[in-house]
Amino acid sequence: MLMTSELLSRITLPADSPLSVEVVTRAVLDLLQLHTACESTYLTRIDAKTGFCTVAFSRNTKHLHIPEGTTVLWGETLCKKAMEDPGFNKHVTEVCNTVPAAKALGIKTYAASPIYLGNGELYGTLCAASADQFPMQEAGRNALALYAKVIGQHVEQQRQNSKAVPPAA
Repeated sequence: MLMTSELLSRITLPADSPLSVEVVTRAVLDLLQLHTACESTYLTRIDAKTGFCTVAFSRNTKHLHIPEGTTVLWGETLCKKAMEDPGFNKHVTEVCNTVPAAKALGIKTYAASPIYLGNGELYGTLCAASADQFPMQEAGRNALALYAKVIGQHVEQQRQNSKAVPPAA
């Protein structure tokens, strides 16, 4: 396991860094496991046109396994429920039992933070989940929010950099 300082150095490179969103996200997922004590951390992408939410990147340890590429209707996700319900953290176990995908996976602890881009577009969510039931500490929720902003800024920067590159002749 990498030390926290080594992981942080992987996401705090200059804005013009050539690192992909995947490289930054995978470092963030490692950090989230340290901050949340959850066995699965993952990033979803939301397709507003189709209404689907897809797990783009995940880091799984122990028993809970959330596979990359898993696609679920956005309206049927814990992510959306967590964003819409201010009291979600108080009754997460009950909510997990009402969401088919979460129930099938055996999720008992969950937290998420939306990833917004500079124009206000909802890009996706950054999530932490566990098959073990325990209260999500405030430090873990704060880490989710912070790292969601880091990823959003990196996506935005990468989009701007790709627009600035002239097409090959």
